[in-house]
Amino acid sequence: MITNRFNYSKALEVLLYVSSKVGYMYHIGKIIYFANRYHLEKYGRFVIDDRVIAMKNGPVLSNIYDMIKSARGDNCNYPEVKKYLTYLSSGSSLHKLVPKREADMDYLSDSDIECLNEAIEKIKGMSFNDLESFSHDDLYYTADQNNEISIDEIINHSIHSDTLRKYLAG
Repeated sequence: MITNRFNYSKALEVLLYVSSKVGYMYHIGKIIYFANRYHLEKYGRFVIDDRVIAMKNGPVLSNIYDMIKSARGDNCNYPEVKKYLTYLSSGSSLHKLVPKREADMDYLSDSDIECLNEAIEKIKGMSFNDLESFSHDDLYYTADQNNEISIDEIINHSIHSDTLRKYLAG
């Protein structure tokens, strides 16, 4: 089921889980975005209910992006995130997020973990440029930069979109 209710507690655990597997901040956001797409295609729901925004460097989940920025100290929407994630700046543009504790796996279903791991395996070795190119697919171009990519477009660009649409219609 798709809702518009962002679950901060689950999102924090997803961030902790992914950042324990892949440190780069940019990759973490993209992994969660693609895991969401994979999960919708396979199971008819998102890992995290969140709006998708077409940003310059690719699509992001809006609240997840704000949480990552809060860990970096750029955003005050989620100041408590700094208690759980450490931001490390390096000489390169690939900054890191390091979890301060393990993720509470009770928040994640087996299918959530499956799709997160699928996205991690697919993305973890990509360079910034490769990942940026990978995320600028046909779906990305359905929205203007800094605008929301609609749920309808996400469904339209899914595998077996007609079947998915019927399933979601109930």
